[in-house]
Amino acid sequence: MAELKILIAGTGAVGGYYGLKLLKKGYDVYFTARNKSYEDLLNNGLILDSIETGIEYFKKINVLNFQTLENVDEKFDLILVCVKSYGTEETGKKIKNLIHSGSCVISMQNGIENEVILSKYINAENIAGAVVIISSFFEKNIVKHTGAGKIIIGKISKKTNYDIDFIRNLFLESKINCLISENIMNDLWTKIIWNASFNALSVVIEATVVEMIENENSRNLLKSIMKETIVIAEAAGYKIPFSKIDDNLDMKNNAGEFKTSMLQDYEKKKELEFNYINGAIIRAGEKFGVPAPINKTITEILKFKQKKYLNGAANK
Repeated sequence: MAELKILIAGTGAVGGYYGLKLLKKGYDVYFTARNKSYEDLLNNGLILDSIETGIEYFKKINVLNFQTLENVDEKFDLILVCVKSYGTEETGKKIKNLIHSGSCVISMQNGIENEVILSKYINAENIAGAVVIISSFFEKNIVKHTGAGKIIIGKISKKTNYDIDFIRNLFLESKINCLISENIMNDLWTKIIWNASFNALSVVIEATVVEMIENENSRNLLKSIMKETIVIAEAAGYKIPFSKIDDNLDMKNNAGEFKTSMLQDYEKKKELEFNYINGAIIRAGEKFGVPAPINKTITEILKFKQKKYLNGAANK
């Protein structure tokens, strides 16, 4: 078991949670981080505060500096790419020499373009996509897990150099709810319907998921974004029923009162992922001749809001 080497490319709310679950099972897990976060993990390890198990301390963990990752003299059997989507290109460059012929690289990210970006540097037969369903937060060296924790994985190439059933069993043995998708791109499009609406709008109006669902005005906005995205998805070849809109607005299908990942990033004055969520939808619309006025409007508002604090930080 310990012979299997696993790399978590990006330790945060997603990478921290799944990496620690795999570590608890006994796998040889390496976490990556940069700058102050790297120092925190190196000196203090990780803490998992989970709704499932309570607080657990992992004081001694393997930590690699993300900034010098390309110089690591190791080969990993499984790499979970958990960086924000704007970091996918950089990550692909850094991990391309860290895999062997049978390695599996799984994008655990938001968006519909990450797998294509990774395939510029890594053989597509070594890449898998994943839909991650979790409510979690990350601060300093603490992973706060408040709900869900399911993943759906799938091949992006008909022929693969890895055994997807083996990967699924690896997750299941680590007490991670994992399913295999027969069409992971369709599932990623289904997920982006939620992200393009809830993630983006949560920053525009600075509201939690529950607040947006309970308010008639924000519900109408959410519906409009989702409907536009479904139309573009169909033009791209992915048939998603409009009933998905009501499913997404059903409180029981959302993990309780929580802030979206984009709202968390906004409150921390970090770069936001809207160009890789709403922007990806706009690009797909342009490719297939379908207008995306609502996603464009939301994107322009988010650009304005982000520029205000990023420019302020640059001028300090």
